[in-house]
Amino acid sequence: MKTLPFILLVVAPLTTTFAQQPQSPDEIYGQLFRDVQLKKVFPDEKSFVDCVPKRDAAEIMADYSKLSKDAKFDLNAFVANNFTAPANVEDIVTHIRRLWCELRRDPAPPVEGSSLLPLPNPYIVPGGRFREVYYWDSYFTMLGLKESGEVDLIEDIVKNFASLINRYGFIPNGNRTYYLSRSQPPYFSMMVEVLAGLKGDSIYVDNLSALEKSELKTYRGELRKRNFMHAKRISSSETTHFVQAAIGQQR
Repeated sequence: MKTLPFILLVVAPLTTTFAQQPQSPDEIYGQLFRDVQLKKVFPDEKSFVDCVPKRDAAEIMADYSKLSKDAKFDLNAFVANNFTAPANVEDIVTHIRRLWCELRRDPAPPVEGSSLLPLPNPYIVPGGRFREVYYWDSYFTMLGLKESGEVDLIEDIVKNFASLINRYGFIPNGNRTYYLSRSQPPYFSMMVEVLAGLKGDSIYVDNLSALEKSELKTYRGELRKRNFMHAKRISSSETTHFVQAAIGQQR
């Protein structure tokens, strides 16, 4: 008798059932779904599948079958009248442009005892715990600013680095006193090139002095005693080209 429960368990038919799988939007809305997606009613394909119907789906489809045959049928209006769209998600371009405002820092007066090296113009910081501008990072930041049409801010960044060169003879790793013992690969000439591409060759002349003081002298070895980072020597040929171009303009 002790084995009876086990025998009953083995021979008893399996009665477990699962809930019926709900239909997905493409199954529910059929031709409407295909038309909405193919005609780009929404900027991305996920928006419509996340919409919430305002009334019974069968009623929506019945109306769609009738109304869509009319030559003046407005698909966008039909969707708006029958579905509640998900909250708008910011597109990447708008998101990046908004971030420029959040990462922008305006010039601040020097404070005794602070490690921050003041800059004369606005600049962009990486964010988070990085509250200062960084040298070669700023070149790639400028490429993004260029795409966003932030020409004035690009010029501000170039002027800020020229200011650091005029004060210290080079561009430190970042605008902090504890970065004054080191720098990064020479990107200032490439920054000048970006700005010159936007505002003309006179930019080379405006920055000739800074190019001569920093890029050529530093990376030809006259300031190696400052323990600059030399993980890989960067050729100064591009810098020389820019300076020569500026000299030509000046003449």
